[in-house]
Amino acid sequence: MQINDNNKQIIQLFMIVIFLLLPLQYSYTQCTPSKYKEGFILTDSPSEITMYISIKTEDFAPDRMICLARALKKQHQDRNMIGITICDSPWAAKHYSPPIADSINYEPIKDAAPQCHGMYYYNKNKNIEGIGILPRGVIVDDNSVAFDTSIDLSISTKPQCKLQINNRCLIALKNIEYPAYAISKGYNGTVTLNATIDRSGTVKGVKVAEKNFTSAEGSEFFVKEAFENLQTWRFEKAKHEDLIHITYSYTSSVPKGHGGIGRISFDLPKQVNIRLE
Repeated sequence: MQINDNNKQIIQLFMIVIFLLLPLQYSYTQCTPSKYKEGFILTDSPSEITMYISIKTEDFAPDRMICLARALKKQHQDRNMIGITICDSPWAAKHYSPPIADSINYEPIKDAAPQCHGMYYYNKNKNIEGIGILPRGVIVDDNSVAFDTSIDLSISTKPQCKLQINNRCLIALKNIEYPAYAISKGYNGTVTLNATIDRSGTVKGVKVAEKNFTSAEGSEFFVKEAFENLQTWRFEKAKHEDLIHITYSYTSSVPKGHGGIGRISFDLPKQVNIRLE
């Protein structure tokens, strides 16, 4: 695949934006970096490397990502620019790449993008270095700010994830959708779920605690969407379990029969707001 200068600039700009969203700080400590597998290499030159790798899902926790970033920088210390997208499966790392602006026939593999939950970026000339934790994967839209955490590695203080419960970082989840059937009918409502985050970070034992909808007919679609979504949430490991009592709130200002744009916001650990505008 041929990558021209314009496409390189697009990719570089995209990655810079990710790491300017929410600058945080961290102090380096001794650590053992996660093992990773190399995937697709987009750019490989004496001054620049842009590539994809894969690690285990639990290794997207902030401390593990920072440790991996140190190892990647050391491995590619002769490069002025490093851009590495990090996925949770070797298949995704091998098959996903960003769309090429001037290619008519190229289509990125959509199933791979949601499996890439992290990025490492280094620009020696601009003194920029950081990591990004992307729970939904590499999805750039109006909701990115609500989900994604950026950690600036050029300054020092312990990082905090944008999305966390009881100081456990939310590192992966399926994208939250407004049920299509409810959109067409103009339904609204809330569903509250109880669950447990086990020590491995997996959400288990999801149960419906309460539901309140404008239509009994439409409630099953909201409950199903919220129930299945919460089951996909993955947190960093801990020595303890944590209980979740969280409400998915679905509201729409769109007339019946019309489409809209979904806006997501979080008030963890209490609520997730999904608004259709």
